[in-house]
Amino acid sequence: MAHLVMILAFLALLAGCHRENPTGNLHRMNTDEDVYSDLSPDGKQSFTYRLTIPDHKVLLPPILREISGIAVFDSLRLAGVQDEYGRVFIFRILDGLIEKTIPFSENGDYEDIAITEDAICVLKSNGTIYSIKQNDTTSPAVTRYKTRLSARNDCEGLCYMPGLNSLLIACKGSPSLKKDQFGTNCRAIYKFSFETCAIDTVPFITVNMEELISKEPLDWHQGISARMANRLSQNGNLVFQPSGIAVHPVTGNLYILAHIGKMVLITDERGKILGRLAIDPAVLPQPEGICFDANGVLFIASEGVEADGVLTAYRPKVLTRD
Repeated sequence: MAHLVMILAFLALLAGCHRENPTGNLHRMNTDEDVYSDLSPDGKQSFTYRLTIPDHKVLLPPILREISGIAVFDSLRLAGVQDEYGRVFIFRILDGLIEKTIPFSENGDYEDIAITEDAICVLKSNGTIYSIKQNDTTSPAVTRYKTRLSARNDCEGLCYMPGLNSLLIACKGSPSLKKDQFGTNCRAIYKFSFETCAIDTVPFITVNMEELISKEPLDWHQGISARMANRLSQNGNLVFQPSGIAVHPVTGNLYILAHIGKMVLITDERGKILGRLAIDPAVLPQPEGICFDANGVLFIASEGVEADGVLTAYRPKVLTRD
């Protein structure tokens, strides 16, 4: 009975998105960093997000204080990893309670997680991918893929693209497989194909820093974050360092989370910048994980700076037209 009450409470919180029939045409709203409206390929739906006030917020258990990645496990639970332990944590969205853990390797620097049709995939900062077979056994089979990426790429984000049967890997560090191949003034997203079990030799997309800055002025929080990055980085002018990545389930656009930069950058599959959402560090002090559920509900997890980690959820306003 208690479990049923929990399910009903969560469904009441996030069940369904706001749906309306607009009288005007659908359009993107790219001029306000507090709101972004994403358009479906057929032009019949838009998904509008605001990150100012989450629809749901919960503190995570102390062991997830350094949470580094999240993915939707099922309608009530997320799968997560944290920086130090070679374990996947399955925890409830409603209250953050950990229901089970899945060991897959020794302790290490694990940065993100993605779920495919039959496996849970975990990304290490050096570009190594661990594929954990989804089954009910206590010791699931684990396949380790060593990619051409390395620690100098500082791999941080991972997501699954079902249409390509591939994983996307967002690099916080060098965008190049070889030294200075693509310079230092961009960030790179690489594609790992399950058909070849390897990454492409050129990035799937790149984000140019000058283009990003020219789009519109940074807000106050983003400016502070960028100045701190400039002081800490030998390369300079790093206003955007990815910490997570997700694919919108309907529009197919990429949502790239950045702790340095305090934003979610939205691009299409060709890397064209469509918009961005500013993140308030008072709500998410160190955002590290991002994912969507099938209805377009956006989840963002933050490491704890002076307290426990945080999970937030943002329900989109969905506009439809015939």
